[in-house]
Amino acid sequence: MERALKVWLDFMRFCGLGLHAPVPGEMPHCRFPNALVAGGVYDDLLAGACRQIEGHGQKLRAAEAAITDG
Repeated sequence: MERALKVWLDFMRFCGLGLHAPVPGEMPHCRFPNALVAGGVYDDLLAGACRQIEGHGQKLRAAEAAITDG
C-alpha cells in the first residue's frame, strides 16, 4: 500500500494525497485492523462484508488465506 501511494496517481487521488504529499508508513495501515481484532468486532465486520458480497450473487468457495483492507 505504501509503495502504491508513492507511485500510482489513482491511489494518491483516491486517498486525497497531493503529488508531493508525505505518504504514511506501514504502521497506520496496521493499526485499524488490529484495533478491530482487539475490540472483538473484526469477525462480525468480515461476516457482514461476506453477506453483502453474497447478496450480489458472488460466493467464495474455498480459501487458505484472505487479504482484507480497511
